[in-house]
Amino acid sequence: MLLSIQRRFSSGVPNANDELSSATVDLAVANSVTVRTTTLTSDGDSAVQFWFAPILGIDSSEVSATARASWGSPSKATVFPFTAPKCLFDQTPSEQETWITVDSTCTDTAGNTLPGAFGWLEETEKKSCSATVDVDEIIPGQPGKSAPHNCDISGKTILLPVYVDKSGNGSNVEYVIDGFAAFHVTNHNWPSSSPQVNEPGCSNCAGIKGKFITLVSLEDLESFGVEELGGEELNAFFVTLSQ
Repeated sequence: MLLSIQRRFSSGVPNANDELSSATVDLAVANSVTVRTTTLTSDGDSAVQFWFAPILGIDSSEVSATARASWGSPSKATVFPFTAPKCLFDQTPSEQETWITVDSTCTDTAGNTLPGAFGWLEETEKKSCSATVDVDEIIPGQPGKSAPHNCDISGKTILLPVYVDKSGNGSNVEYVIDGFAAFHVTNHNWPSSSPQVNEPGCSNCAGIKGKFITLVSLEDLESFGVEELGGEELNAFFVTLSQ
């Protein structure tokens, strides 16, 4: 598809008023396409002749514009301070509603059982309800946390960091994050919630309920807290425009 676009642009497409233009497509950078358009005259020159500017000694000039579209999955984001094991993401069918609680367990492909299907992450700022997560770094946990503060997540789609390894205990717990999964939250329950949820999957539990969904977003990265792309492709994808 991109090659057909390149051929079309290179042959000239309608430009403002004169039906002439020239464009090139650059695919050198992974997961991005850069298009540069320039003016093109009927004799093949890229410079546009001016009518009045010659009075100032400017006879002609090339007019150009450049745009870049990039796409990919997050590798760094500021998100709800909550992580779940990747095996839970792998084993839960898309669009199936499920509870992720401290009592959930799952077994990864290596046969390792990961008890406690979520862990609190260390918040960026105290009571900020957010943690900055980079897949290239070991992320510290925040054990003993009973409930988040200043959070409004029900009915929203969040980026849930999923981990592939956990080490340490107590205040020394750490997580190796594999990527970010899009999770649409439909309910939640904390020890301080009133009334307490009592239904299959959650009987006075601490956790969130929802479903993993495929997210393709053309919105600003900031609206989901995304700072960098290039992460593992799970179910969250973003397209950005620049220049």
